[in-house]
Amino acid sequence: MYWFLQQVEGTNFDVFRHSAARWITMKQGFSWLREQNPFSFWTANNYAVFACRAHDKQTYQSIRPNLGYLMHAAWPSNLSVEVCDRRLLGAA
Repeated sequence: MYWFLQQVEGTNFDVFRHSAARWITMKQGFSWLREQNPFSFWTANNYAVFACRAHDKQTYQSIRPNLGYLMHAAWPSNLSVEVCDRRLLGAA
């Protein structure tokens, strides 16, 4: 539900600040989705987006090498994989 809400509300909306969403709960949901369909690039990319939004370095580090195909449609215009890499991996 919060994944959808973030997409509908757009780039100025922060699901973790502007709603009752909690990363720990979303993280459990994403983990479950990945177990159900480990080859879903869409789920992997969105999981990385939300890990970055939540500033969860450990989760982002574990997901990032396994994104497979980088799906730019999953990444909002104000939060690219490059921004998250710099923010959470220290990549230049």
